[in-house]
Amino acid sequence: PLEREKEFEQFFSWMTSVDGKSKSPRCARQHVRQVQSILSNASQGWFNLDALLDRKALRDLWLTNFEKRRQPGTVKSYLNSLLYFYRYCLCDSPVFMTGDIGCYTALVTLVTNWLAVYQKKSNLRKWETKMTQLGQLITANDMKLLDASEPAQRCRRICSELKASTS
Repeated sequence: PLEREKEFEQFFSWMTSVDGKSKSPRCARQHVRQVQSILSNASQGWFNLDALLDRKALRDLWLTNFEKRRQPGTVKSYLNSLLYFYRYCLCDSPVFMTGDIGCYTALVTLVTNWLAVYQKKSNLRKWETKMTQLGQLITANDMKLLDASEPAQRCRRICSELKASTS
């Protein structure tokens, strides 16, 4: 675990550098935590970095279970963090990197394809949310009903009486 912390600190440093798009420390920390969470699940708690190179472990041990508990936007966020991690490995070739460049390139392609799937799901969820909110907007008919209600009529009567008494 201590050596893993050192490895993830290197990833954090890369994320805050120009190579990692100069992410803010807060954003970089979030990406690190998300990759650590993926690693924990894909390696079944052993924090074995090789699990991040195992397409089946990622899909079967992490992604399949994670998508059942989280919204598509959250899954997309985690996949983006994983994509950054693979790009870090390709860019800096850290000492813990066990796979060859072709392996990481294939994983970048795989995660990019997964992201496309979750982008569609995320857009659908956003659309459904907007439609729900649209259905909850106050309509002209709602305003007419409110205007005709007993409390609104009582309020108008009180305002009229108050206005008449001050004139």
